Amino acid sequence: QLSTARDKEGLKYAKNAWNICNLPRHEGSALRYEEAVSGITVPWMFVGMTMSAFCWHVGDHHLYTADYLHYGAPKVTAPHCLPGFRAVLVLVLVLVLV
Repeated sequence: QLSTARDKEGLKYAKNAWNICNLPRHEGSALRYEEAVSGITVPWMFVGMTMSAFCWHVGDHHLYTADYLHYGAPKVTAPHCLPGFRAVLVLVLVLVLV
């Protein structure tokens, strides 16, 4: 039983379609047919700090991602829209340079 206004507000948020935990189950989402897949239908949160880096990679199942900056200076990103056929070239360059 909900006893306080805070409990009712929390329930309102928990059931909201824009809650990222609910997005994959929304009526218009193709992901609603999937089981719980960590990082796909179950959201992840990454915490960054000064001089932190996130490795280049192909997104899970080639799906798009959404980033949200909660606090601090805007993040700096390198161009990372390489076509798939360039992946081998990039790998070779990294191996040669490292």
